[in-house]
Amino acid sequence: MLIIIRPLHKFTKERIALYILYFKACFTTSYLFYSSCLAIIAYLPFTPSVFPAFINTFGYLYNLISLNGSNFSMILLALNRFHAVFFIFSYQHVWTKK
Repeated sequence: MLIIIRPLHKFTKERIALYILYFKACFTTSYLFYSSCLAIIAYLPFTPSVFPAFINTFGYLYNLISLNGSNFSMILLALNRFHAVFFIFSYQHVWTKK
């Protein structure tokens, strides 16, 4: 993912969409890591109490975010475009470039 995003980040002026895409990829990758850990733990000869409940809670949240990640990213991109088109006050001229 970084191989794709790095040249786009270097040559584009609109970077919020790239950040949204990057964080969506990070959530999906972390969920895949979590689900693979669950699959490995399911085949181990331990009892389910070895895997703490709070990790299951975080995994459930990652599950929701990654499964609905496309919807979240579409909403964030729509809000980004709405802000760029309809927000009258431009605060970028206040920033000093270094």
